[in-house]
Amino acid sequence: MSDYDYNIVGSGPASFFLCLSILNRNPNAKIRIFEAGNKRNLVKSQNFSYEEGEQKFNLDPTTFIGFGGTSNLWHNVVAPLDEEDFQEREWINNSGWPIKKEELNFYYQEVANFLNFDFNLFNASSHDKFLKEETRKIVIDEDVFENKFFLQLKKPFRAVDEFIALKKKYSIDILLDHQVLKLKFNENLSEVKRIEAGVLGQKKEFEVKNLIICCGAIETTRLLLNSNIETISNDVLGHNFMDHPMGNAFQMKYQEKKLTKMYSDLNFSKQLKIKSAIKLHQKTQMKLRLPNHCFYLRPAFAEGIDNSTEKMKLKLLAIREKILKYKLPIAEGFELMTNINLARQILLYKTGLSAGHLLADYMFVTEQTPTRESNISLSEEKDIYGMPKAKINWEISESDLRSLDKYYDLCKNFLTKDNNANFTINKEDIAWKKRLASAAHHLGTARMGANQKNSVVDKNLRVHGSKNLYISDGSVFPTSGNANSTYTIMALSMRLGSYLEN
Repeated sequence: MSDYDYNIVGSGPASFFLCLSILNRNPNAKIRIFEAGNKRNLVKSQNFSYEEGEQKFNLDPTTFIGFGGTSNLWHNVVAPLDEEDFQEREWINNSGWPIKKEELNFYYQEVANFLNFDFNLFNASSHDKFLKEETRKIVIDEDVFENKFFLQLKKPFRAVDEFIALKKKYSIDILLDHQVLKLKFNENLSEVKRIEAGVLGQKKEFEVKNLIICCGAIETTRLLLNSNIETISNDVLGHNFMDHPMGNAFQMKYQEKKLTKMYSDLNFSKQLKIKSAIKLHQKTQMKLRLPNHCFYLRPAFAEGIDNSTEKMKLKLLAIREKILKYKLPIAEGFELMTNINLARQILLYKTGLSAGHLLADYMFVTEQTPTRESNISLSEEKDIYGMPKAKINWEISESDLRSLDKYYDLCKNFLTKDNNANFTINKEDIAWKKRLASAAHHLGTARMGANQKNSVVDKNLRVHGSKNLYISDGSVFPTSGNANSTYTIMALSMRLGSYLEN
């Protein structure tokens, strides 16, 4: 039997907050972490490549293999899921979480305490006079729309740094360059006994006591499929692959210039930025049977939506780490200098400067609804250890695409009119599917649920039929909501740590 109380696969945000939660409750716990990458930036590796289907992510990279996981790419934007995200909605396939939001609020608060921000800032009723006045710069029909607040940490959370600090206090062993390949069970398949790992070209086996997988939806699903676990339903595992399809969908033009920092990026304190997205009120979603999309009103300086500018924005997202280090590639640098509209947008965003604007882009971050056609399976291509790689078929349903038409009408008839503005593009010119991109939020392939027929893990994130196998990452989300998923993943990991040490 393993000398370690817990063995964790992955070293990203989920893994860190799981360790933190366990050790806060049991400082003597012994933890071992298996990380497939190392301290170098292994964003791309032949060993971890995957196939994309017809619908492309249009954003590269969307995963990070290396010490610290996807925290190395994270923009540090936090917001909890909404109340309705946890509820069963008859118009959304496979909706309904086996837990309620109030059960997660305690752990959202725990994460907020660690990251040093006020959880109450997500609630408009707790805002001071200044923030309330900022939100009034955009007129909102409160029977149709509502504000949703997002915070951005100015000091980036990077799991690699936090793990190094945690190791100085507690018994944690982190094995880099250890790619977990397969899980091996006892005779009745009720317990994981060993794992097989690839270590610098060689295969090794390790005994385990409790095993928690924190690899993200793509690699977690690949590992489970390669392990061929008979107790997991093939009708569930890998299906309902979701992201947050994003991009500028509409644009409106005001009659007079507006200055609306709260709806793009507002410096709030030395630690935080705060911004408000706009979403449909829950009762409006229910009445019109729509997903829980949200959008930002971003200042624009050229009329109409320019596809070349949109593509350039995606490139800038993809190389954001280089931008932060002032190492902008030459080609992108030249294109940025010659694109005045984009240059002004980037300048405002990066510096926090204010500018009045007549135009506002509707930057959507949408709730992709679950569908079996969107899935992860195994490729015929294999890695250096002979294990099949992941094959991704990301599909945006026709229903999700049509929902943007309904949002167009609602925005035009209420928000645009109420703010004395007009749309600059027609509905038929949106071409949403061509312009949307992944938000690098991979979700849903090992969903949480009450029974084995329609889910992979139970409400405590334990794999159905197993005594000691757990999953804590975005793969367990039954539905996606509209918020950056990292904060909820952190909270779920804190909750799992509490459950394991209860």
